[in-house]
Amino acid sequence: MDILLGAGAGSVLFVLAVWLARQLLITRLTKSVENEFNQSLEKYRAELRSSEEHLKSALKSRENDISVLRSSAIASLANRQTKLDDRRLEAVDNLWSAVIELAPAKFISSVMGVIKFEEVAEAAVTNQKLREVIGVFDKGFDMKTFKHTVPPERSRPFISPMLWASYSAYSAILMQGVMRAYVITTGLGAKDFVDDAKVSALLKSCLPHQAEFIDKFGPGAYHHLVDEIEDKIIKEMHLTISGVDSDEASLKQAAKILELSNSLQAESSMELRPKAAAKIS
Repeated sequence: MDILLGAGAGSVLFVLAVWLARQLLITRLTKSVENEFNQSLEKYRAELRSSEEHLKSALKSRENDISVLRSSAIASLANRQTKLDDRRLEAVDNLWSAVIELAPAKFISSVMGVIKFEEVAEAAVTNQKLREVIGVFDKGFDMKTFKHTVPPERSRPFISPMLWASYSAYSAILMQGVMRAYVITTGLGAKDFVDDAKVSALLKSCLPHQAEFIDKFGPGAYHHLVDEIEDKIIKEMHLTISGVDSDEASLKQAAKILELSNSLQAESSMELRPKAAAKIS
């Protein structure tokens, strides 16, 4: 019995020792894993904080770069806009100077507007005194030598299409009057010189609301519309200075005016040259 009890107690103690050893091992392993996990977690947190700080620093640096870039772009845009506004003002000023320089031509056009051109031109072929009378009015403007102080074409890129078209129509109408005076003073006659249909179409394109007036009074009404075209030029100058963009309808109207104006000036010049050459010969 003592032997059995001694053997049983030894077994229990052995089992107990194994269990205690197992529990101790589990505890140590658990703490070891927990400690290793905590160390890894703390390391990860440290790395995360470092990455976060680096990211914040990078974002702040990028924000500064973007701010500098934005400020630079805005300053550049403002500077460019200022220069463009200056060029636009200069262009408008030069174009108005060109209008003023056409004042003598406007006076001649006004004289032609109150006479019956066809009758006077035909009579002037054989009437020297009549040619001299008209020549008195014609002396203030020589279309063969006239040049603008600043060519109006320089203003074109910086003004609205309608402003340029209005000026072109204005110039074309005045030059028609000057050419008519030239025809009379040189005794060339009036046959086939001016295409009244094109002049009429040009004026209607520039001043559509005056179409009925133009159809009713014909060539005799042309000069009476010059002042209205001049007012239109001033109005378009104000819009150009204000930076107002032309709408699609205005662009189409401007293109039509330019087409008729260029065609009229080119046709008049071509018709005038052969007649002048024939007169000289």
